Amino acid sequence: MVAAADKNFVYEFFVKEFEPFKLRFKYNGDPYRITVIPQEESENEYIPLNFNLIINGSKLAVISCTKDKWISDSIKDQDFVNIIGYYIYKRYE
Repeated sequence: MVAAADKNFVYEFFVKEFEPFKLRFKYNGDPYRITVIPQEESENEYIPLNFNLIINGSKLAVISCTKDKWISDSIKDQDFVNIIGYYIYKRYE
């Protein structure tokens, strides 16, 4: 039997898993503010696989976690994709 407190913890954990969050960092000397919006699909227990991004308040992009790397059809700079993916991963670690 699961106690009510345990149910609340599990519910809050999974709600937070899919809550939007913000990243701030510099890349190649330029400041970036990114709103990360997790998509509600997950094959993994603790991290969504696909994320919508709002970069510096206007540019929309999508980033996805594959088995061994981060990919994006909307962002052509793979190093930038890797950095965003790294910060997303750290959020769930």
